[in-house]
Amino acid sequence: MPRTTTGATSGSSTERARPVIVELIRSLYRYNDWANGRILDASARLTCEQLLEGGGASFDSVRDTLVHTMGAEWLYLERWHGRSPRASFAAADFPDLATIRARWQTIERDTQAFVAALTEADLARVVEYTNMQGERWAYPLWQQMIHQVNHATQHRSEAAVMLTKLGHSPGWLDLLYFVDLVGGPDMAPHTPQRSSRPGEPRARLDTPQRSSRPGEPGARLDSESK
Repeated sequence: MPRTTTGATSGSSTERARPVIVELIRSLYRYNDWANGRILDASARLTCEQLLEGGGASFDSVRDTLVHTMGAEWLYLERWHGRSPRASFAAADFPDLATIRARWQTIERDTQAFVAALTEADLARVVEYTNMQGERWAYPLWQQMIHQVNHATQHRSEAAVMLTKLGHSPGWLDLLYFVDLVGGPDMAPHTPQRSSRPGEPRARLDTPQRSSRPGEPGARLDSESK
């Protein structure tokens, strides 16, 4: 009888799938950085008064929303390094967009360095931390990392609404729009057909029916929404 072995072979679907989680996390954090940048760029068109103007979202102003989103990214990165801060950033310490950008650039640099070094074993590791109320919590790292991006998405959406009401929409923030524009090799489609038109998103696989709405993603394969 032929010999049999247990476990995944080198060509098994299980083994081939393992690196996908690491690449998923890296791709999400590249997207997160890009989407945050869109919000910051739109915020740069506000006056100082508009930046602080009450907007009625989870946090009162665009400034306060940005500081909270930035602070949450910093907070989780601290937790992943084994520290449990008992306070986040105070919005009053960031009087203008320049101070927010300067601090966020440092946080983003450290976050991307952390993400770049991740392994599958790292992502499976359970990370314990104490929250600001003194409660102890523990989750696998991969869950916390996805949570952090999802949390940022919520508050980016709130900031986008306030910015749009002030006349400075950040434009499309969808993941697939990011893939079309700047996704990079780890997020690109398998068999893209490049357009000959300058600026055309690269992910078109045929000749899709384009939307008449400005900023509509270019990878639509039919008339349905992403």
